[in-house]
Amino acid sequence: MDAGGRYPSRLFSLGELQHLEGGIDAEGKVSAWLHRTVFPSINSTFDAASDGPSNQELELGFVDNPFAVPSMRLETGKARGHVRIGSLRSVANVYHAFAAGSFADELAHLAGRDPKAFLLDLIGPDRLSIRPTTARSTAITDWVSTRIRSTRPD
Repeated sequence: MDAGGRYPSRLFSLGELQHLEGGIDAEGKVSAWLHRTVFPSINSTFDAASDGPSNQELELGFVDNPFAVPSMRLETGKARGHVRIGSLRSVANVYHAFAAGSFADELAHLAGRDPKAFLLDLIGPDRLSIRPTTARSTAITDWVSTRIRSTRPD
């Protein structure tokens, strides 16, 4: 923003929609995961025919999520861009990670389990995924949990 309160580049952050559903088994583990994501592609800034997320954008925290769920369904839909999109950082990772992480926390609460233990179970054993190994996701979860104060009521 310039001193006059204007956006000289005329680029905007895009709107997106995340919808998640899940199932928990008798042991309190996630047995089903549905994640729907809809947003216009940054490519719509350069191509008016672009009508939804590109494969590269879907590989930013959506199809490459680290979760080990027996029944996982990932869906996307069409969304046209109506403004010039200009993401500052991370593009789709921000809203995909926020939606999935928030939903995992809600499922942990529903199952009556500790959120960190639940998330580590959801990540599951070390294995290769589309991006890094899931060991990295586990290590990051452990590292963050030692540096934050839980706000969970006892």
